[in-house]
Amino acid sequence: MVRSWRKNKNNNDSWELKRGTRKSYEASSGVYDGLYSEEQFAKHSLALKMLDVSKRDMVLDNGCGSGLFSLQLAKKGALLVGVDLSFELLRAARKALKVHGSEAFFVCCDSDFLPFIDGVFDKVFAITLLQNLPNPKKTIEEMKRVTKDYGSLLLTFLKKAFALDEAQELVRSAGLMILVTKDDEFIKDYLLLCTKIKDSREK
Repeated sequence: MVRSWRKNKNNNDSWELKRGTRKSYEASSGVYDGLYSEEQFAKHSLALKMLDVSKRDMVLDNGCGSGLFSLQLAKKGALLVGVDLSFELLRAARKALKVHGSEAFFVCCDSDFLPFIDGVFDKVFAITLLQNLPNPKKTIEEMKRVTKDYGSLLLTFLKKAFALDEAQELVRSAGLMILVTKDDEFIKDYLLLCTKIKDSREK
């Protein structure tokens, strides 16, 4: 789903936009995995080549949906937290991981207001998320907040919704450093590997 976030990023009814997105994904949840799993798996595979995880990592899957990517992360043994705005999708994610004998913590929350302390995650992933939110910069800043200093963030930007230079500017304006950018012609998103550098002015 593509949201026209440029037109609404200063709109006071951003919550209504989020509710609409949640409703649409819940309505399509029964067929989403079947329709898009091949495309998503290609994206996930490239994301994990750019930023792999291990058993020592505390990992956030932001906008985890039905758990397609969460399952891959959990199989690697990371301490995984998946968040989404939809209870229904989180139920599906929990069921999917249980069927495969994997575990994760799932939290229903708004990606712009993550219920975690500062600097708790080693690695943060946001796959197929940012185009659905009214203010992507705010969302990126919130992910930065919960990432450890020198931690890593892997963010995807749907090409239909973002130009590459626009995506890069959003990331930099949120205070992150871009390490690697991938623009694969067979994948519908740009993938940006970023890092949080501690501000030397912080006390």
